[in-house]
Amino acid sequence: MDGKFENRTVDMSLVWELVKDSGLSFDDLLSMSDYKCKEHTVDVAVELYVKGTFEGIVLVKRGREPYRGSWALPGGHINFDEVDPSGKYLPTPYAAIREIKEETGLDVSGLAYLNRYNNWGRDTSFQRVNTAFVGQSYVDSVSDVVAGDDAVEVMIVGYDEVPSDLAFDHNRIIDHAERISCNANFRVI
Repeated sequence: MDGKFENRTVDMSLVWELVKDSGLSFDDLLSMSDYKCKEHTVDVAVELYVKGTFEGIVLVKRGREPYRGSWALPGGHINFDEVDPSGKYLPTPYAAIREIKEETGLDVSGLAYLNRYNNWGRDTSFQRVNTAFVGQSYVDSVSDVVAGDDAVEVMIVGYDEVPSDLAFDHNRIIDHAERISCNANFRVI
């Protein structure tokens, strides 16, 4: 095996069997940077502040299935090589940061863990575990928010203006984000 695979998603249980049976090291696993974990995803309720004033939550219109054309939180799959700038292996929060940047062009600060969601049927294409975060982004203008990657459009809405039919279970995540963002005691990652 050459340690590099084509760009595709894989079943994590198969990867762990491969690692166990092949004698690959953890570093070998991380070198398979084109892998995406299809069973674990991240989503972020991004609170947008323009010149220090809260404007709302950032939503993206999905350009891919499942839920193509539906509004959702920025998010996506975790890559095996998600690391912080020092090289420390932290796949979940750094996948969240990467997905926000790819789908909205925003940098996020104050990223805080919300919850893990694994309700059967939350995703029509596959049973997934999702880790959700709430974070803040500070910009000079709403025009700094731009759709990218698989997001075809962005929308900023207040907590009381969130559409009731978001993709996946993102309405539930936003409800949790609203409750935790008002609490000064949440843990920032």
